[in-house]
Amino acid sequence: MTPFRAMCAVLSVLLSVSCSSAKCGPATCPSGCCDAAGACQAGTTISACGTAATACSACAFSEVCTSGSCRAPGETGGGTASSGGGSSDMGGGNANTGGGTAVGGGAAGGGTSSTGGGTTSGQLYTDLINALCQRPVDCGTISAAGAAQCQQLYAAGLHALKIGISAGQIAINTANATACVAAVRNAPCNSLRGITVPMTDPGCSTMFQGLVRPGNHCDSSEACGDGYSCAGATCTAVCAAKGTLNHPCRNGFNTACDTGLWCDREPPTYAGLCRAPGTAGSSCQTFVTGSCGPDYTCSGLPETCVRLPTIGQNCLSTRKCDSVSYCQSVLINSTCITRKNSGSACASAEECGFSTVCRNRVCQSPLTRDQPCTASSECASGMACDSVLRTCQPYRDVDAGLPCTDDAIDCNGTSCRNALVNADGGVGTLGVCGELVQGDRCTSHYPCPAGTYCSGDFANPGQCTAAGLSTPCNDDNNCRLAEYCSTVTRTCAARIATGQVCPASAHDSSARSCAVAGDVCSFGSGSSMELRCHPPGALTDACVYDEDCGFALSCVNRVCVASGATGTGCIANSLCTSGGCEPSPDGGPKRCAAPRPEGKACTYNNDCATGFCDKVNGVCAAVCL
Repeated sequence: MTPFRAMCAVLSVLLSVSCSSAKCGPATCPSGCCDAAGACQAGTTISACGTAATACSACAFSEVCTSGSCRAPGETGGGTASSGGGSSDMGGGNANTGGGTAVGGGAAGGGTSSTGGGTTSGQLYTDLINALCQRPVDCGTISAAGAAQCQQLYAAGLHALKIGISAGQIAINTANATACVAAVRNAPCNSLRGITVPMTDPGCSTMFQGLVRPGNHCDSSEACGDGYSCAGATCTAVCAAKGTLNHPCRNGFNTACDTGLWCDREPPTYAGLCRAPGTAGSSCQTFVTGSCGPDYTCSGLPETCVRLPTIGQNCLSTRKCDSVSYCQSVLINSTCITRKNSGSACASAEECGFSTVCRNRVCQSPLTRDQPCTASSECASGMACDSVLRTCQPYRDVDAGLPCTDDAIDCNGTSCRNALVNADGGVGTLGVCGELVQGDRCTSHYPCPAGTYCSGDFANPGQCTAAGLSTPCNDDNNCRLAEYCSTVTRTCAARIATGQVCPASAHDSSARSCAVAGDVCSFGSGSSMELRCHPPGALTDACVYDEDCGFALSCVNRVCVASGATGTGCIANSLCTSGGCEPSPDGGPKRCAAPRPEGKACTYNNDCATGFCDKVNGVCAAVCL
C-alpha cells in the first residue's frame, strides 16, 4: 500500500465522539492527563501525552509518547557510518534507505534536493494536516472549534507516516507536497463533505516515497516501494514483493498472488493476504478458487476444507472428485472414475489426467507461454488464453507505463488504457497502464476520471464521457460537483438547496445530496416531519439524531454535545478522541473505549495506546525504532 492510500483511508472515515462530565484531577486521572475540555485521557497517544493528571501535551512532529512524556525516537545525534551521519530525525537516513536525507537538512549520503534542504518534511506534514482541517473551516463544513479535534484525528490516523518519516523510512517530495497542500487550501467548497477534502492534484499521489529496500526492516507498508509490503513480526518485519506467501495481494484477487496461492480477504485484514491452499479442517472461502488444495473442497459452516471422494466413491453431492479421478454421472448415479491418459478421447478437461488438458477433443500436453490458443482450457495451469494477444499468458500485474491487455496482463493499481480485442479473432491492440482520461475506452463507470461516466459496458465498450444532468452514474465521482448520483435512478441529479426537502430515498437523504457543502440532510430541531438540507447544529442546539449535529458533536438527550472522552457514548464506525468506539459490556450503546494495549485487535492507529495499528496482522504493536 502506498502512503497516499493510507492517507486516503483516513479521509473516508466519518468521525463522531462524546465527553465525560467527571472533573479531571489526581483523584480521577492518576495515570493519565487532562485535556483542554477537562476530561481525563490515557496520556499515551501523540495527540494527548501526559501522566499524573498534568495537562495533556501534543507531541512535536519527530516525537513519540512514551511513559507519559514526548520524546524523539531513535538516536538523538552523532549517528554512525551505517546511519548516514546525524540522527534519523534530522536527515541522516540509515543503511536500509541508503543514507539519504529523510526529513530535511543536507543531501549527504545520496539524498536529493527534492527530499532534503529547504522546507523540512516535518513542516510539510504539519502544513498538510492544517490545510486538511482549515479548508473545511473556511468552507463552513465544520466549525472553527472543531479544527483542533480534526487535526488530532488526522495526526492519529497518519501516525505510521509520521514515524516512517522520522525514522528515515519514508521521504516527502517537497515540490509535490507543496503543490498538494496548495490544492487542498484552494479546493472548491462544493467538493467538500465534512472534513473530507478531495485530493485530486497529482502532487498528492506522489508526495510520499517509501525508501526501504526489499529485504530490509520496515515499520509499516508505507515505508516500502510500490509493489512491496511490510510483513512478519513487527520488530523483524521486512519489505518483500506483494503476492508472496503471507504478504498482501496486489489487487485483492488470486491473480495478484504467486502461482499456487490464493487471496484471503477475511478479517482482520480484508485487503487480502496470499495464503497456501488448505487441507482437511483448514478455513476456506467457498467462492474463492484455490482456497483448498487439489484433493479438497470448501463446504460447511464455518467453511472448512473437506476431502473429495476418490476412485469408486459416490460423487453425487460434490460433483467433483480428487486429482486422480473425475465424476461420471449416469442417470441418478455419480461415481469417481480414473482420469484418462494422454492421447485418449475426451469431452472436457476434468476427464484428462494430471498435467494434460482436453485439446481438440484429445487429452494432451497443455500449451505453454506465448503459444497460440483459442481457449484458456488449452493453456497450462496459471495461464489464460489472452483475448488480445491470442496466446497463452501467465496471469500478472504490471506497473504504470507498461503494456497491458486488460486480461491476463493486468495493471497494478491503475487501468489498462485502450487495449482492444480484434473482433475477427486475430491479434488485438495492446494498451498501456495508467489512469483513464476523458475520451479513453472503458467498459464501466468506475475507472473513469471525476466528472465523467462510461458511455458503454462490458458487452459494448464506450468512452469516458463528460457528465451532465441526468447522465448515467455509479457514484458521485461520475457526476459534476453541482450534482450527485441518485441511487434510485442511477443518474446525476441536481443537489438540494438549503431549506429544501431531501430526496425520498434513504441513501440519498444524506449530506451528499445537499448543494451547500456544510449542510446536512436531517430533521434539524425536530419540529419538521420532513428531512431537509440545513446547516448542522452547533453546541447545545436541539437535535434528533447525531447527523443533526456538527463535526465532533453528538446528539445526547436531544441536545448537541461535545464528544470524545473515554467511557462516553459514540456512534458505530467512528473514531473517539482516544481509543476506539466499542460495544458496551452490558450490551448497551457503544462507548469510547480506552486505547488498546499492544497485541490487541485494531482497525485504526487511534485504537492503540502505542498509536500504531499493524494493518498486516490487525493488532496494536510497538513501533520499532
